[in-house]
Amino acid sequence: MFEEFSTENIKKFIRDFINSERAILLLCISIALIFWLIIQLSKSQEIVVDTVLNIKTPEGLTLVNQPPKSLKIKLVSTGWGLFSSDYNRQLRQLRLLVNKDKAYNYRQLQEIVKSKLSDKIKVVSIFPNALSFQLDDFVQKNVPVKAITAIKTVNQFQLSNKIQLLPDSIEIYGPKSLVSPISFVNTEEIRATNLKENRYGEVRLLPQKNKQVKYQSSTVNYIMTVEQFSEKTLDVPIIIENDTTNSIRLIPQTAKVTCTVGLTKYDQLKPIHIQLRVDLSNVDLEEATQLPVIIRKKPDWVSNVKVNPEHIDFVILTNTENITQDDEE
Repeated sequence: MFEEFSTENIKKFIRDFINSERAILLLCISIALIFWLIIQLSKSQEIVVDTVLNIKTPEGLTLVNQPPKSLKIKLVSTGWGLFSSDYNRQLRQLRLLVNKDKAYNYRQLQEIVKSKLSDKIKVVSIFPNALSFQLDDFVQKNVPVKAITAIKTVNQFQLSNKIQLLPDSIEIYGPKSLVSPISFVNTEEIRATNLKENRYGEVRLLPQKNKQVKYQSSTVNYIMTVEQFSEKTLDVPIIIENDTTNSIRLIPQTAKVTCTVGLTKYDQLKPIHIQLRVDLSNVDLEEATQLPVIIRKKPDWVSNVKVNPEHIDFVILTNTENITQDDEE
């Protein structure tokens, strides 16, 4: 059995194979393949390399504009030139140090890319074919967060307070020219229907149009407290504003305010919590027959506020009436 794999047998098998027609055919195919490969490598080849842009700025400065993340670079060379060059490693990323407002045209970009490649490789095109960079001071500031809501409660229920956000302000940072005009940040819309109990959750912040402005956090938590409500009516005094003559008297001097208030704060609500005003600053007293009653102040936890009457009568006292009234006082 072992004699079949002896050295002599193996040598004989090799001699027979070399002298066979199959060996000659295999040799011819190999030679043809080598010639074909040489011809192909001698031809001009075109490839596209996706190069990551790595932009560096000095400390304390940042980019105002958003540069592209990468460049598409088209190269041309012979197969031998590409095969012998490590262009993939050389063009894996392109580092640019930007220390002032600067623009790179196509020729400048081409020279930067060529400096990383061998002379056998030509740069045919670069997309985008130009880059511009605008620098600004890097700043950060704290701004309030505002909740965007679409809340509907079931009958006889309402929010007992404004929706509470945690945190109610966040740090934003980026170029000074973009950060300075921002006075608040909105949340995505918080939706709820048929709400009749407290709800807690997390909501994302709406990003800025310019991606150079970043947030310390992309989300905040919210708390919605819900309770039953009831209607309450109060007699609230009406105060006159901008009466330079002190000659106007209202008839009557109070109005009925009807509103809805949560049961937990029903007893807390007093007339002092609501302010009604009549503003005379833009009123022509000779033409006017009634004065509109304005709600100047009300608690956040009060809703559906209605004033009766909405317009009130008035009289203009004469000097004699003013003196008589002052004496009586």
